[in-house]
Amino acid sequence: MPHGGWFPLGVGVVIFVILNTWRRGSDSAVASRIAVEGPLQAFVDQLRAMDPPAARVPGTAIYLNSRRETTPLALRANAERTRAIHEAVVIISIETTQAPHVSEQQRLVVDQLGYEDDGISHLTARFGFQDVPDVPAP
Repeated sequence: MPHGGWFPLGVGVVIFVILNTWRRGSDSAVASRIAVEGPLQAFVDQLRAMDPPAARVPGTAIYLNSRRETTPLALRANAERTRAIHEAVVIISIETTQAPHVSEQQRLVVDQLGYEDDGISHLTARFGFQDVPDVPAP
């Protein structure tokens, strides 16, 4: 029977392999999703270039999106399948900063994505790592 710390070392190697595989798979899934979502600015430019233009449905659509640079999949699917978007579209991204708290004046950043007349806006809500994110409140 071997002596020493082979059993704990073997368990550690197995755990390391599992965690490393999980991380690589997660990174691959995120990269794949980013590729499918595509750049937000290019999507807005495509909407403006549609001929005939996309139909505008009354109301406001709000989409949560984890990345500021990409298009929410629900928005992309809706526009491609129905060739219609809401009159007002708000894309919200939540950002957690390295500061413990973010002041109310710095909490919201609004971007019209280059066109103020198309009704599509991106809103970044910034929270400190000790703030309790309350998306409807800001």
